[in-house]
Amino acid sequence: MGAAFCLNEYFNLELSNLELFQIAHKAEVLTKSGLGDVIGLFQGGLELRIKGGAPGYGKTTSMQKDDDWKLATASLGPLSTSSVLSDPIKRKTVNNASSKFIDELILKPKFDNFVHFTAEFTRKVRLWSSQLHSILDTLPKYIIGAQIMLGDALFLFYHEDEELTELNILSDLIQPEEICTKTIKRLS
Repeated sequence: MGAAFCLNEYFNLELSNLELFQIAHKAEVLTKSGLGDVIGLFQGGLELRIKGGAPGYGKTTSMQKDDDWKLATASLGPLSTSSVLSDPIKRKTVNNASSKFIDELILKPKFDNFVHFTAEFTRKVRLWSSQLHSILDTLPKYIIGAQIMLGDALFLFYHEDEELTELNILSDLIQPEEICTKTIKRLS
């Protein structure tokens, strides 16, 4: 995204924001560095992908957050996005598992459903390292964990700040995050 906007300005190309987002999407597809980051940035906020593709072709909607879930992340290390996206078996597994959850989430676009579906999706696709799997299996019931796609990293969904301090695992790696529910400025 940054490169597209910088090159547009530097060379006075006068491309629209939509065109720049589409160029950035094409770059992420060609380099297998992601398949949805750009359209998520284009939508902003809590984005729910209805149909894949570049902005202007893909379809997204906003998801509402009317609950008290909080979010923290923990990174254990890298997982090559291109290694997963280049593997037809892994891609098929991800696509098959995700379509069921996306269909359900479209019917019930609530953040609470997203939290639970994310954890179920993680268990279905099994892209985790043994360390990440072990952590997910030992989380207390009041914390829901899911793998960040794609990485050897996890989301931790919780309600009270002190719940994170009770974890004996990864305390130095856990980073509380802000859940972005709104877009500051919609570029279109």
